[in-house]
Amino acid sequence: MPAWRAVAVVARRGGSGRAAILEPPFVGRDDELRLLKDLFDATAREQKSRLVTVIGQAGIGKSRLAWEFEKYLDGVVDLAYWHEGRSPSYGEGISYWALAEMVRRRAGIAEGDDDATIRRRLGATLDEFIVDLAERRWIEPRLSGLLGLAELPTEGREELFAAWRTFFERMAGVAPVVMVFSDLQWADQGLLDFVEDLLRWARTAPIFVVASARPELLERRPSFGEGVRTVTRLNLEPLSDEAMQQLLEGLLPGLPAAALRSMVQRAEGIPLYAVETVRMLLDREMLVAGESGYRLTAELPQLGVA
Repeated sequence: MPAWRAVAVVARRGGSGRAAILEPPFVGRDDELRLLKDLFDATAREQKSRLVTVIGQAGIGKSRLAWEFEKYLDGVVDLAYWHEGRSPSYGEGISYWALAEMVRRRAGIAEGDDDATIRRRLGATLDEFIVDLAERRWIEPRLSGLLGLAELPTEGREELFAAWRTFFERMAGVAPVVMVFSDLQWADQGLLDFVEDLLRWARTAPIFVVASARPELLERRPSFGEGVRTVTRLNLEPLSDEAMQQLLEGLLPGLPAAALRSMVQRAEGIPLYAVETVRMLLDREMLVAGESGYRLTAELPQLGVA
């Protein structure tokens, strides 16, 4: 009977989330991923909230690190409630967009759902996690306002934060909660305030917050996270030439040495730059996909990377 050795996790259980094109190898970030795993395990074990800030320039691998962490939780941890939301760089009504995105996904609300469907699905989610009826009557209109179903109650921001925080605290009473806020450099001060408020008040709940951002976040708000009791900062640096070479060789086995050196130098340790070069070659139909990577179909002088 033939045997196969697993070398990487490429999707969640059932195959969901699998990339449409071959995913580059995960290289150079083993220590950071291990730290995320250890800190999450500590959060679940100690039943205490925790903040991890992941700071790095565009294309450095923040999203990929979060994706590897999600696959780990999906395949290993018994139960954890995963939430991810991204702060857009522009648009109307985006003050708490990332948080609203988390609530929508938790409730199974699709982008095209009408108001009746959204209310029904939000109600079912509240039924699942909010047992106390009085507490539910307090939380529901504030979540509805967050989702744009109605105007937010006219009250102090502290009351809104408390209701939103309580929703995730009750969820954390069932299983650890993970909240990944991406692109926080675009977030307004209100969302940043909520993240800190959540972690200051929900200290005895297993809520694991990952705040992912470019360095601009710390230029705008140098003190972000300082008021949180348990906080860890991860600064992602450019990958070494060796790691970049491993990434490219994983995508393009048999790449000529001259082209490999040129692509490593041009990428300057930024994984996205190398991946975009591969995509450019794909668009030019210079590559053919195989089971273990891509194969060149053009001569070296035609590649434009030597």
